[in-house]
Amino acid sequence: MAQRERRAASLAAGAARVGWKMGRGIEEIEAVMGSEPVIGYLTSETLFESGSRHRADGAVALRAEIELALWVRDPERQGDESEAIGGVATALELVDVQQGGRGAIEPILAANVFHRAFAIGEVQPLTATAGRQARLWIDGELRGSGRLLDDYTDTVRAAQRCLMAIGETLRPGDFILAGSAVHVPVSAGERVSGEIDGLSRLRVTIAA
Repeated sequence: MAQRERRAASLAAGAARVGWKMGRGIEEIEAVMGSEPVIGYLTSETLFESGSRHRADGAVALRAEIELALWVRDPERQGDESEAIGGVATALELVDVQQGGRGAIEPILAANVFHRAFAIGEVQPLTATAGRQARLWIDGELRGSGRLLDDYTDTVRAAQRCLMAIGETLRPGDFILAGSAVHVPVSAGERVSGEIDGLSRLRVTIAA
């Protein structure tokens, strides 16, 4: 699989393993697989610090997403959210929804499910997520909000299923970006910030 080859090349070049990202609501994939999510990978190659600049060159349809990042404690304890998930954090991901092309599953997966870059905030102990909101601002204006799920045990299970299908597995210390709670178009020159109730705010400037 092209995605596995790209990940292997990133790690071989010195990037560190960070974890995985879940992809949902993608028309071409749901037409074949239904609601089952797909998975992409995260390495330090595309990790940025909050407050930095991200070059948008080459992006066709850039989007910013706020997601809950799950820090995996024990992937074998998938029946108990508090055992499987050791902590949570805000994640800000930049994706290009035309990266790799559209119309079929293969190019989407090969392009790492639209992924360009990501940041993860400070990890906090897992507490109830029901009713918590994610929000995203552009140039100080609120552009989108969304609610978190009540429970993320199924997200850990889904990630493990996807990984086992490609001969991989979750490891303690992996992060999982659980899927976008907010998804907003962004353009060069804009200042993006986002947060989740009770968690840190992240920022990035989109450079030309």
